[in-house]
Amino acid sequence: MSSELILVRAAAVRFISKGSGLGGGMGAFLIGVLSSQLNDAMKSSSYLHDMRRTLELLVPILYQPALKAAALDSSIPVNLSNLVESILHQSIQEDPNFDMTEATSVLTMALESLTIL
Repeated sequence: MSSELILVRAAAVRFISKGSGLGGGMGAFLIGVLSSQLNDAMKSSSYLHDMRRTLELLVPILYQPALKAAALDSSIPVNLSNLVESILHQSIQEDPNFDMTEATSVLTMALESLTIL
């Protein structure tokens, strides 16, 4: 992973965290964007890659109280549980096109997110 990519993700996490403190429903607004990204990622053909990129932003911001509360009010917990179910189901089927290393990291981040919530 390139250092520029890490810096961009860190800046995005910081921006979202700072934005949630503005009040007036900003936490719910910002979480809504990530929730829609989770929905879109589940529908894509390369959903593990897309889901990993979304979860790399979601996991650190869930430690912020305003964003955690907004996430609990959104569809994020349901989306994460559906993701865990999907990954476990595909790993049991032993699909040769299923990238197990990517699935392991996505599953770890999804379970960490559910633990935080």
